[in-house]
Amino acid sequence: MLLDENRTTNEPIQVAFKNTLPVNATIELLTRCNLRCEHCYIPAHTGAGLTYEQITSILDQLHEMGTLYLLLTGGEMFLRPDIMDIVRYARRKGFSVTLFSNATCTTEAQIAELKELNIAQFSCTIFSMNPEVHDAITGVKGSLEKTLRTMALVKQYGIPGEIKNVIMKRNLADWKAVHDYAKENGFSHLAPPNVMPKIDGNLTPMELGLNYEQTKEVWREQDERGMQEKVRIGWDESDYICNLIHTQVFIDCNGNLFPCNTFYYKFGNILELPLREIWNKAEAHKYLLSLRKKDFPACCNCKDRAYCVKCPGNAYMESGDLYACSEMDRRLTWVTKELYGKEAESAD
Repeated sequence: MLLDENRTTNEPIQVAFKNTLPVNATIELLTRCNLRCEHCYIPAHTGAGLTYEQITSILDQLHEMGTLYLLLTGGEMFLRPDIMDIVRYARRKGFSVTLFSNATCTTEAQIAELKELNIAQFSCTIFSMNPEVHDAITGVKGSLEKTLRTMALVKQYGIPGEIKNVIMKRNLADWKAVHDYAKENGFSHLAPPNVMPKIDGNLTPMELGLNYEQTKEVWREQDERGMQEKVRIGWDESDYICNLIHTQVFIDCNGNLFPCNTFYYKFGNILELPLREIWNKAEAHKYLLSLRKKDFPACCNCKDRAYCVKCPGNAYMESGDLYACSEMDRRLTWVTKELYGKEAESAD
């Protein structure tokens, strides 16, 4: 069944949740990118990002706040000439560092140094093993070849790798081949059947996504391949609407703070106030931390609520209203109920 985000067995995260500490942090280093993926949630690839000095200051503040896990993303981070300096600094501060890259402009020297720096993971996206399909999605001919070349180096140097693959209509027939590639090379694989809207509210990318029947078939096949973790889903009105809000922060390339990179509800800017002050005192952040399922009347009255992992970020991205019902959540809820409803009822 669907993984319930509100459950975790990771002890540091449990401690962070109990004490409301940002143990997980994501920094968007820039929005510039050398690809033009047709479904990308970033409206404009023009942001050069914060300066090196600003980023190291943020890393210092995160370290003081108890952050352990750091995710660096973009845009394409390897377009920054100081990217290796940033990773070196983050590792000196003791962060477990994961990199999200499109893996098209990374050199072997950089991969070799990332191995020496002992980064936690190098993650990229492959939409299809067919270059015609993959390159059509990225908008750049030859992009698959470059990505595969980099991931061969990631494997060669023994860096933990991850392949992400957003499943859309265009690459619906290709995700299983990507999964096989990841498995054969010892990489983990994530293949969500969801397409996000752009962060400015433009819903156009969602038109590229799967319909209900396609989503259901993908979910069933992923379950058969062991790609879905089976956990019991239920609904308790006293639960927080999202436990992750209590343990993570996303900082965009302009210094704005959000709960995560799929929940663009701003609660501060680190260039205006220190992280500790925003995290502990900002009214917008206190409001987000207070939200419980009972505060969402439409959800409480929904007959399908036991099968839904409500994501206020999805709702906010789609409609600007975090209390609304997300189209993405609704589709996956119905799929979960149809595929696993009897199984869930038998567990009561």
